[in-house]
Amino acid sequence: MGIFKIYASVIPELWKHRISVMVVFTAVTSYLLAVQTVDPVLLGAVAIGVFLVAGGSASLNHWQERNYDALMERTRHRPIPSGQITAGFALGLAVGSIVVGTLVLYTFCGWLPSLLALSNVFWYNAIYTPLKRYSAFAIIPGSVIGAIPAFIGWSATDAPLTDIRLWTLALFLFFWQIPHFWILLIKFADDYERAGYASIKRMFPVEDLRWITFPWIMITTVFSLAFPVVGLIRSSFVVWLIVLANVVLIFMFVRYLLGKEPNVPRRLRQVFVGINLYLLVNMLAVTFQRIVQ
Repeated sequence: MGIFKIYASVIPELWKHRISVMVVFTAVTSYLLAVQTVDPVLLGAVAIGVFLVAGGSASLNHWQERNYDALMERTRHRPIPSGQITAGFALGLAVGSIVVGTLVLYTFCGWLPSLLALSNVFWYNAIYTPLKRYSAFAIIPGSVIGAIPAFIGWSATDAPLTDIRLWTLALFLFFWQIPHFWILLIKFADDYERAGYASIKRMFPVEDLRWITFPWIMITTVFSLAFPVVGLIRSSFVVWLIVLANVVLIFMFVRYLLGKEPNVPRRLRQVFVGINLYLLVNMLAVTFQRIVQ
């Protein structure tokens, strides 16, 4: 019974379940946007298949970075470096989850969603994960990972992949990840350097890095504010909610830019939480609009 409890808590952590749920949320939202009539079986297959592939990719990442995780304060308590499970278990869980998730997508959704899911695994685990050890700018190509789930959900339907709503949502997700990661990098810069990761902090002081991050924030807001233009949202209430979210984000980041102590943990935590809440508000707004229309 004790072993069962350990694995019951370890497996969700290996799957990085919070991130995987957000990946599912993106794919499901995209699916809902693409259809007029929801097929519950297809919707469930998208959710289950994407969650398993995303969780498997996350577990594979745990296995890949186990030695580096042991060197960082932020990650040394993860399941493998802390000795809760073996590296072989994490690898087995990764392979099993990816295979089953891909089969679910292929069986119920078709070849394109399953191929897109596998391409995301390849991009995350074979391209981005090794690249971030050598380049602090790896997040720019790596941000493709956050946009592909929108294409997975959309491609499970007969809707054309050229739809401007899909591309607006995907580009919003792509650009959002860049400031999100760099804020994380500022917050845990010493940890990353200790583990031998390429750190942008070595190239730029924190004061400059804030200003480098700011244009990416502004590009993200451009795509967010384009939601009503392309038809992702129509309700005046939801439009004003999106406008307010963008104003708050810009105000918060300008305040951070002008602060005299940019590396204070409390300030970094506020900005990091703020940009995550901003993403959640945008995605909930799009989903709410689809449900009530």
